[in-house]
Amino acid sequence: MVGKLTKSNNVVALETAQKKMSLAFLGWQCRIRQLSARRNEGKPSAAMLPDLTLREESESLGAIITVMSKLPHFSRTLELKHIYQKTNDPKERRDDALKIIQEMYYQIPEEFSDVLTATFAPGSEGAEAMLHAGFGRLDFEEFRQTYSIPVRIARLTPNDPLYQATYWHNAMFNPSIDPNLTIIGFQPDWSTTTSNP
Repeated sequence: MVGKLTKSNNVVALETAQKKMSLAFLGWQCRIRQLSARRNEGKPSAAMLPDLTLREESESLGAIITVMSKLPHFSRTLELKHIYQKTNDPKERRDDALKIIQEMYYQIPEEFSDVLTATFAPGSEGAEAMLHAGFGRLDFEEFRQTYSIPVRIARLTPNDPLYQATYWHNAMFNPSIDPNLTIIGFQPDWSTTTSNP
């Protein structure tokens, strides 16, 4: 029958909707982060500090600072690592990192992984609670835009490109970064994500 939806058509439509939601979110995050880098020296704004609610919890655990990392084939991690290692001056490191992220870094949303990451001190009880739960929800809001994103929560290992990208990104802005910190990844479920508008 002409016009009848098949299962494969539904799957394609769902994948298209999920991709559209993912790109809308990444585009919004890129704009927010570029503004922060250019106008506020990279200090996190509200949209980078989503509230986290775990699967078993009815109340938010509070805001966490998230990092957006480029996909491995667009990565600037080695460049950030080089900047960090070439000087012991925290201001020089920060200034050099800001030059990178103020320019073209956030220009192309498709270059970014949709997995957000966050760092926690070694032995963090909050991090352990997140990992034990395994699932949660990140709620973002800024400039009248909101996203509520269900996420799978997992510890990243040091050989993971997103771990490395997060570590060296944060090292640019934190001169006393702990080499043994815990880095957690938050994998979105775009099929159940909601946004407004």
